[in-house]
Amino acid sequence: AVGQILAESVISPRTMPPVHLAGPDGIAVRSEDTKAASPENPIEVQGIRVNTGLPMPAGYDAVIPVEEVEKVDDERFIIKGSVSSNQNMILAGTDVITGQTIVESGHYFTPYDAAALTSYGIRDISAKSWKVCIIPTGD
Repeated sequence: AVGQILAESVISPRTMPPVHLAGPDGIAVRSEDTKAASPENPIEVQGIRVNTGLPMPAGYDAVIPVEEVEKVDDERFIIKGSVSSNQNMILAGTDVITGQTIVESGHYFTPYDAAALTSYGIRDISAKSWKVCIIPTGD
């Protein structure tokens, strides 16, 4: 379909990302638990180690970058600043949601479009090609 015109709009069959993901490598925390933390008042919080792009553990709503924590043990960390809900996360549906139009009909289809649609799990599209010829007339 590359180099052709889309005959129909392409609709997303899924939400991407399908779940909340960790932004940076860090510690998943409950933002409510971090409110009292500051450089002058470091506090200990419970958290779970997460890596960039991996799903957030259930019950946790923010990530503190690994460089900003001091490990006490595998589940407890000292922090020197608070985070808000959804901070340092990639939220579900940030790229596209189910039923959203990704590419409109009439669009000239490029290799970039093919890569994007493949990442959304779309393998088949309707395209039309135009055949053009020149018919010279006259002198």
